Amino acid sequence: MSKVGLSIACLFILATLLYLPGFLAEEPVITPDQDVLAITPSYKARNL
Repeated sequence: MSKVGLSIACLFILATLLYLPGFLAEEPVITPDQDVLAITPSYKARNL
């Protein structure tokens, strides 16, 4: 295998190893209360 091919393979493996923990992490569970709070503004607009 040439040095270029070996370098590309090493970069691919390194990128995969760095991406893997984020890919395997569980997504946080959002309860309905949190979802409603996320779309409810905490202010009231004036002069509309």
